[in-house]
Amino acid sequence: MEHETERVTAAIAAELRAARARRGMTRDELAERAGVSRSAVFRIERGERVVRMDQLFQLAAALDADPADILQQAQIQLRRQAERGE
Repeated sequence: MEHETERVTAAIAAELRAARARRGMTRDELAERAGVSRSAVFRIERGERVVRMDQLFQLAAALDADPADILQQAQIQLRRQAERGE
């Protein structure tokens, strides 16, 4: 189960990084807009910290994204990894 949590955390982290990059935002800008600490954004994006639901909603709002879309893209990434046997 721990390995699965790590995989999900990494997939969400990757999607948050991608969404931020698409918006051309820095981590500092994202943290400020979301009302989340810079260190939290850094650790979440690196997959070192599991994002809480309230933080996911705050980060998504700051990115002008739907939290469900972020989770869906993470799920797609996980399916692709599973298909490749990763």
